[in-house]
Amino acid sequence: MRKYFKLPIISLALIVLVFSSCEELEMAEPISTEDYPVATFTTDFTGTEVTEGDTITYTIIMDKMMDTDVKFSVDLDASSTANAMDYIAEDVTIAAYSTEAVMQIIIVSDNYPEVTENLKIEVGCFVLGQRYTLNPTTENGMQDLSIINVNYPGALTVGVLWADDHDDWDAYLIDEAGAGAVYGETTYDWTGYAGATGADPEIMIYMDGALPWTMPDGVYYVDVDPWAVAANVTDFEISVGHADQSVDVYNFTFDNAKTADYPMTWGFSAVKIVRAGDTFTSSLVPAFE
Repeated sequence: MRKYFKLPIISLALIVLVFSSCEELEMAEPISTEDYPVATFTTDFTGTEVTEGDTITYTIIMDKMMDTDVKFSVDLDASSTANAMDYIAEDVTIAAYSTEAVMQIIIVSDNYPEVTENLKIEVGCFVLGQRYTLNPTTENGMQDLSIINVNYPGALTVGVLWADDHDDWDAYLIDEAGAGAVYGETTYDWTGYAGATGADPEIMIYMDGALPWTMPDGVYYVDVDPWAVAANVTDFEISVGHADQSVDVYNFTFDNAKTADYPMTWGFSAVKIVRAGDTFTSSLVPAFE
């Protein structure tokens, strides 16, 4: 009778062997990251404020070489009030069999009048296929900064920004009295056409000192002119930067269906500026409030 039990016994032994092999595979040790390279981010920058035109330099060093390239970049935190146009930072790469790279973060000086903005950024490796080749103990470079605005010294700077960058708006600063502008000892017809370009934003600079065009005392209007515009409704920001670097910011919506309600000098007058000696005051025209 024993011969009838030989095959079941052999089958049972094979099943036990298979389960034993599976058990060994499942219990294999996970891959260790202990020997992965650690990247360090160092900078000589200190503090929490930067001024437009400043540069922050980071040196990135890995403690051991790799046989592949590793790219590092800057990530902008969504909570920042600044945006990607407020700084320039090109990606840098630590090439295979190298250990070091240098990154420069340039705070853009664009002469556009702005209130102090918050810039919160992180420097690190964010490429999915590369970031996990670094040791998880790597700590990225972090900055939480206030950007201090800088405008042309001793001048009145007017910036006009609109939402749709496909449209071309022009901007003018118009003298209500037509009193003219002083250049040296000669008075000319007032020209406020510095914003009649294809730029977005338009930036206009007026006043005294190193600039040739002097604004006489009086009332002026910042006009917006739809030079080549397709949008029916456009959101605007007009910023007035004073010589002391203070900034007045006005936001409004231009509705093409309401042009009959908007005052005009050259274009549609949106912001009023009054000069009395060295004092400049500005306000949004009531039709745009």
